Amino acid sequence: MEPNSLVTEDGEIIAPDPAERRLRELYRRSATKAMRVSMIRAADGSAVGRDGTARTLNGPEDLRILRTNRSLADVVIVGAQTARVDAYGDIRLGPSLVAEREACGQSRLPDLAIITRDPQRVPQGLDPERTWIFTTVDLPEIVDTLWEAGHRHLLCEGGPAIARLAIASGLVDDYCLTTSPYPSGPGPMVPDVPAQMQRTRHLEGGGFVMERWSAAPAAAD
Repeated sequence: MEPNSLVTEDGEIIAPDPAERRLRELYRRSATKAMRVSMIRAADGSAVGRDGTARTLNGPEDLRILRTNRSLADVVIVGAQTARVDAYGDIRLGPSLVAEREACGQSRLPDLAIITRDPQRVPQGLDPERTWIFTTVDLPEIVDTLWEAGHRHLLCEGGPAIARLAIASGLVDDYCLTTSPYPSGPGPMVPDVPAQMQRTRHLEGGGFVMERWSAAPAAAD
């Protein structure tokens, strides 16, 4: 098996692919409007690793899912605290994933939407043409604004407080949750999967367990 391969619960081996065609197929959403939450946690549920960031929980296998989800999104939503701590910049993808997006009629790259109480405390150097700054935590209002702008597939990457608020607001139809094999640090806990969701994907690789939970049955994917 090639390094960084992923294995489904049916035993299918998904080798690395610059265009991630198989993963895009497995994670594509059929809904015309949808919000997906994507989070990573340590085994104890912490959202951060020993250095206080989520980055030290990541690994090459998990990052394949992260890039795939971003490649399917029209806009990535994140809280300002997470954007600062995890050093967010403009969302970038490799040329093969860009080509896959364009072939599906999407823009070359997804926008970035940052939710903050202080617009002066967001990462610097972001492309103003691809960055949204929201100074409200009224998520339904934010989602409506993005949908009205033509962004149909929204990807919320947290942090935990934003993800929890999205779940509580009934906005989430899809939850991608990775459990990392790496040690945790003290920090906020990742929200649990809503009870009404059903598991529609289960992949493993490199000690990571990557699950997708959906409000719709798997047959609707």
